[in-house]
Amino acid sequence: MDNIKNFNFWLEAILKDYAREPFCFLRELAQNSRDADASIITVQAGRTANQKEFIVFSDNGCGMTLSHAQRYLFRLYASSKENDPQAAGKFGIGFWSILKFKPLAFRIESLPETGGKGWAVIGDQNLNFQETEHSLQHPGTRITLLREPSFQSAEEFCKKVATNLVKYCRFLKKKTNLNEPLPILFNNNLINQEIELQNKTKIKFKFPDLEGTVSLGSEPEVTIYGQGLFVWKGNSLNELLDRATISNRALHLIPAQYPVYLLNSAKLDLQISRKAPIDNRHLQKIKKIADRMWHRLLKSSLNNAFEFSVFQKIKNQLISGFYKMKKAGIIQLILLLLLLIPVEIYILKKIQPSGESKSEQKSSSTQKTLPEKAVFTAL
Repeated sequence: MDNIKNFNFWLEAILKDYAREPFCFLRELAQNSRDADASIITVQAGRTANQKEFIVFSDNGCGMTLSHAQRYLFRLYASSKENDPQAAGKFGIGFWSILKFKPLAFRIESLPETGGKGWAVIGDQNLNFQETEHSLQHPGTRITLLREPSFQSAEEFCKKVATNLVKYCRFLKKKTNLNEPLPILFNNNLINQEIELQNKTKIKFKFPDLEGTVSLGSEPEVTIYGQGLFVWKGNSLNELLDRATISNRALHLIPAQYPVYLLNSAKLDLQISRKAPIDNRHLQKIKKIADRMWHRLLKSSLNNAFEFSVFQKIKNQLISGFYKMKKAGIIQLILLLLLLIPVEIYILKKIQPSGESKSEQKSSSTQKTLPEKAVFTAL
């Protein structure tokens, strides 16, 4: 009994971080499916015959044994993914976010791909559990949630689930291939999307660990995904950094045009609440790349907004190159070399006369000895 009280105490403390995100469990379940090497996720939502709202979340991943679930899935802060660099979840708390749905009952069933038999467990709102038979035909995991209706109609409920699935999981990638989307079907409709912004003026970019889009908008906005799962949304990347070193002084060069970022990183380290990334070298690298893309877009927009002559374009390029070289320290190096050249010339001039005097002395001595030899020869 005391163990249940302690569990409930810590569970309530954790779920406070998700207070404003009642459907965040969709992200956590999708994360678990991805980490289980699933190649497809299916989600069903609606109302039962007795008007209860339900969500069924299924995947075709590797599944798990009951002992594995008891050791990791059902325990707080216990994770089997700590040593897996490709895993999206490593804190061992995401599964219990299903309680934000306030289910009357939930059913968990899994069929391991290798090394174990299938199983199923039914739990209630008081966290009482009972083992039962599973109904899976293929390896994978299925989670079913059931609750009292919170929306006026089944259509409104399904629309809310679909909206949150798109918000949290639309860019989800496969664990085995970060460039390949992990298909998510909601009520038989694919919800995956490309990383794209609707604005006409934009730049898309893709690096090994980062992809995204930057565009111009009437309000500044930054949306960050980690391995295709929603993490954070704000007005500026500076909000995430302890030391905001780069200012947004270019924001007002074009009236009513601000940077809008949509970013997805494959190596984003997250806080335990998964609500924000950790300020480290990788996050600072993301900001530098995003700022570089923004300034490139800003420069392109300015060139399109104003017609410059060829001479002015060349001049702008030279000035831009000068400041880039100055920032990289190349200008200082060139100035140092220019200062060293006169010193080298002075040293060479000092050395050259002494060398000439020795050659002149040698030639004069040979000229003096030649008559003497001639005299001795004549004698």
